[in-house]
Amino acid sequence: RNWLSVPCFPYPVSHMRRFFLYLSRHAGLRRWMETHPSARRLTQRFVAGTTLDEVLSVCAALQAEGIFAALDHLGENVTSLAEATGSLDDYLAALDAIAARHLPATVSIKVTQFGLDLSEAACLDNVRRLAARARESGSQVEIDMESSRYTDRTLAIATRAATEYGGIRCVIQAYLRRSQADIERLNQLGVEVRLCKGAYDEGPGVAFPDKAAV
Repeated sequence: RNWLSVPCFPYPVSHMRRFFLYLSRHAGLRRWMETHPSARRLTQRFVAGTTLDEVLSVCAALQAEGIFAALDHLGENVTSLAEATGSLDDYLAALDAIAARHLPATVSIKVTQFGLDLSEAACLDNVRRLAARARESGSQVEIDMESSRYTDRTLAIATRAATEYGGIRCVIQAYLRRSQADIERLNQLGVEVRLCKGAYDEGPGVAFPDKAAV
């Protein structure tokens, strides 16, 4: 439940990607990376904080430099709807705190964190509740992308919430072969797009294998 940015390493990107994806699927290793003092020394450059107050202090410091922030609370692929509701509650608290402190910040979510693996209807309801609160507080919700097996369902939820509430920004991964068409469709619907490179281990039939092409 920390905040991460992706560091750079002097190893092939595909190898590092597989390594971090492996870590993310093992709860014990992940807890060690998040909490052990030795690991914290490696990650503190990329983690804004382990509590909301710590993160908001970083946002305030960035605001003083004219930099906006997007709050990303880690915890995708929840295993129960109760966990999904807990994720929603954490994000609602973040939006309230952003508004109370008048910070130029938004929130960024992954739909598996909101229960997509368990119930698409429950996930959509959670996203709707967050989008409604964001609209009330004058903020936005960014819907991040995961592996390609989630792309269609993520876009469906993002476009539905955008149509109903506005204030939705959707992440599109440049390495996917389908992305140009997805961007054109989102443009037509008036949904904001943030373009990223993409970080999951995808086959050449789904994603461009050449970095220059990406």
